[in-house]
This record gives sequence, structure tokens and C-alpha cells, in this order.
Amino acid sequence: MPAAITAIGLTEAQKRATERAQRLRDMSPAFRVIAQDLESEVQSAFRRSASPAGDKWQDIKESTKLGRQSVRKRAGKRGKGGSLTASAKKFRAALLAAGGSRPLMDTGRMRGSAHSVPGRVSVRFSMVGYTAPHIVGSAKSNLPKRNPTPFELAGTRWRLIPRLRVKYARIIADHIEGRR
Repeated sequence: MPAAITAIGLTEAQKRATERAQRLRDMSPAFRVIAQDLESEVQSAFRRSASPAGDKWQDIKESTKLGRQSVRKRAGKRGKGGSLTASAKKFRAALLAAGGSRPLMDTGRMRGSAHSVPGRVSVRFSMVGYTAPHIVGSAKSNLPKRNPTPFELAGTRWRLIPRLRVKYARIIADHIEGRR
């Protein structure tokens, strides 16, 4: 006599597998969270003058600070007698003070260019093209490494910093399992 096998709970397992498959086909909810976090990491880097990996940015050289003060309208404002106004003197002093002129903050263009676009199967991240030399630095042009992005160069490929790889893997797993 042949043995009969009854599978108990198989319907529930099939239902869970189907739900996971549906969530895998559309990862956009998880990728929206990741895209928002990528931009937040960049903004935080500029506020702290440190990379998302925690590397503090080298201060701006004194000669750069002096050059910046000479081109800023507010720093060169003069009174009727030709001497600097009190507000111009105060502004110049603030520029030259510790923390008065922060790296990569001259125009704010780089900071404002961080853009993430979430999709169903990926997240696209971009910044202005001149960000790349700041990420790795350049001995040739005497440019110190000041990485405002959550990416690092590994050989010839860009990759997320380890802390965010772990964080984003958790966000994706939570999405697939239906916990998010």
C-alpha cells in the first residue's frame, strides 16, 4: 500500500514566497529610502567638514582664505574715505578665523548637486563632475582628499563605504521580508 504524505502549512509558505517575489520585482520602496539617505549623507559631510566614512577634511590654506576674501564683495566694501567699513573688517576677520572658511563651501554648487534617483531595480547617484578629484585628492595639483560622498575608490571601481553597505543591505532585506 503506497504511503500518503500530507503537507501542512504549504499554502502559507507559498503565499510568503509569492509576496517576497512581488517585493523583489519592485524594490522602489527600499530604494527611495536609500536614495534619500545618500543625499543626507552628503549634506552631513559638508556640515561636518568630514567624509561620511568619518575622515576629517584638511583645513583650507591661509593663502586660499586670503584669496577668497579679496573676491567677495562684502569683504571689500569701503566707506567714503576709502577704508574698509566696520562690517567688511568683521567679515574678513570671520573668514580668517578658525572654521570661518570651510572646505568645498565656496559657492555651494557641489553641495547642491548631490542627486539620487530611485528606480525599481537600482538607485542612481550623481554630483557635478569636479567632485571626483576631491574624492581621491591629487598630489599633482596639490589638492587634498576631501570626500563628500558615501563612495570610495577600490582599485578602478567605486563602492559604498562599509557602514552604508551594511545599512542598505538591512533596508533591502527588510523590504523583501515585508518588515518595511
